[in-house]
Amino acid sequence: MCRRSLLQCLSWAYPRSGEGLTFLFFAGLMASISLRLLIPFVCSFVSLFGAEPAVGRPPEGETPAAVSSASLAIDPQAQQFRPVITIAELDTLVNPYDAFMLRQTAAALQRALPKYFVRTVTIADAEAKTQIERLRPDFLFAPASFSGMTGVEAARIATRRTNLAQSAERSVGAVFAVRADSRFQSLADLRGRRVFAGLPTAIDGWLAAARELRQQGFEPDHFFGFVGYRNNAYPDVLSALLNGSTDAAILPACLLEAVRMHGLVRAEDIRVINAKTGDLACAHSTALYPDLSLWSLSSAPETAVRDMTVALLGLRDASGYEWLTNVSHADVDGLLKDLEIGPYAYLKDMSPRALIERHFGKVLAAAGFLLLLVLNELRLHALVRRRTRELAKAMNERERLAEEASAARLELAGFERRSIVQQMSSMIAHEINAPVGALRTWAAVIRMKCPQRVFRDDETSAHAGLEQALGRIDYEANRIADIVSSVRAYAKKEDEPLAACDLMPIIERAISAFRAEERSAERTKVVFSSAVREAWTTGRPLELEILFLNLVRNGASAMKSMKDSLDEPAEIRLTLDKPQETANRWRIRVENPGVMLDAGSLERLNRKAASVSADPSTFGGLGLGLSICRGIADRHGASLLFEARPTGGAAAVVMIDARDLPL
Repeated sequence: MCRRSLLQCLSWAYPRSGEGLTFLFFAGLMASISLRLLIPFVCSFVSLFGAEPAVGRPPEGETPAAVSSASLAIDPQAQQFRPVITIAELDTLVNPYDAFMLRQTAAALQRALPKYFVRTVTIADAEAKTQIERLRPDFLFAPASFSGMTGVEAARIATRRTNLAQSAERSVGAVFAVRADSRFQSLADLRGRRVFAGLPTAIDGWLAAARELRQQGFEPDHFFGFVGYRNNAYPDVLSALLNGSTDAAILPACLLEAVRMHGLVRAEDIRVINAKTGDLACAHSTALYPDLSLWSLSSAPETAVRDMTVALLGLRDASGYEWLTNVSHADVDGLLKDLEIGPYAYLKDMSPRALIERHFGKVLAAAGFLLLLVLNELRLHALVRRRTRELAKAMNERERLAEEASAARLELAGFERRSIVQQMSSMIAHEINAPVGALRTWAAVIRMKCPQRVFRDDETSAHAGLEQALGRIDYEANRIADIVSSVRAYAKKEDEPLAACDLMPIIERAISAFRAEERSAERTKVVFSSAVREAWTTGRPLELEILFLNLVRNGASAMKSMKDSLDEPAEIRLTLDKPQETANRWRIRVENPGVMLDAGSLERLNRKAASVSADPSTFGGLGLGLSICRGIADRHGASLLFEARPTGGAAAVVMIDARDLPL
């Protein structure tokens, strides 16, 4: 007689052979099928013919109540007397232990609910949603993860707690079991190994084990080399471990203690790895979760749900279980979320569309934040552009003010020089008048004191020369007197009235005055040409003469400094004409050869002519020549402009209004 357990004997009789594995598989399958068929039949037989039915004997005249679909088939008239309550159970729960417990619970509910006819039906776990829609049961015995895994709309009434668990929230789990003689000591040793487990949807099997692997930093889908799933942990998975078909087995917690208690497996033949303690009196390798629950489905009447809840919570099951309400299933929800299954299966979809839908609020917030950043960047750019424009405007304004200040300083310097000139002019005019008067007086005395007879008859030419010299002295003395009068009038701001005058003799007198100033050895050639014989205008002859004299002086001074390097004759050219485009104005052009002038030099020359410079002129003296010319031109309504000659040098152009011949 074999003294070992049934599974050990079978494994010993057919060690690790294909024939032995086949025998074990079919033996377990036949045992499971036999239990599923015999139990309803025996219960129905006892309820019909036994002295003490499982659900209680009905009153006289009433058809006995059945507890299963099999009994309902034997007594089809039972539904005519009582409302029917249909309780469904998953086929994965029909193992020897769950089957007896569920039948006992159904029988106890029938006794507690005599006004209802309680029947049970089995549905396939793989097609649970479809069969529930077709059969429309009122209640369902299913694991705590059923609703989340299948998406079936159901309300949890109560959750089962075993006497081995301290809390209904932590009643079931899984163990990693290996043979006692194996070399595996930890979960890390099982990497790449073969492992067998129950159904992949079992919370007390593969699901709890997969979450434990993930919490320890492993990827459950790729941790093992092979994972084989079986319908039932006992006997399918357990027998595969014992006969060596797998390196490890994932079993429900407390299963090993149960089979050892019944003598089916010796305690020293199987070892648990990654063992945990606390909350459960059985060995377990994973976190613990709520046990089996009774769910009410949408087809259940409200009164039936109330009565079923009261009856279930009032049961005092002698088989070591009790039913409790208000049990948290947060750990189950956390398991589904960590494994990304059930209602969290969408977490595995990493496509852009899925990510956007999954994190729409965050994506919207991020998009809004990015939009704010972009708008803020645009705002900053706009502010920078505006500040840049304001800064450029401020700098331009600053430069303008600096230029105005510089011009004001130059003008102030000019005013100071004018003041000096006025004071000097007053002084010169006051002091020079007496010598000039004396000069004219002595010239007159010479004429009176030197009669014709003092000269010999043959010295007529000497007398003529003396007369000419006296005449020039008298002319120049008169001219000095006129200049002094003009300076005094300028200093006192007393202007001489304008009168008609001819430009031709004025220009000739200016040329004569320039020639008289120069020494004969360094005399500059001055060429004057005119297209007309008379050129009448309105003005002051003496001031106009000074204007043209200063222009000739400036041209001669500029030409003399580079006389040896000129490629053309060193001469000053004066021309007088009336251009067709300005038929009512005379144009007097004073040209001198020289070097080529660039735009900057020409601009400085015109600027010097346009204002009183604070710097001494390059032509010598006080630097007042061009400013005097500008002042005279302005008082006569004339324009003074300097132009660059194509062959080098400069040309001063004076434009003055023409007038008709005086009457």
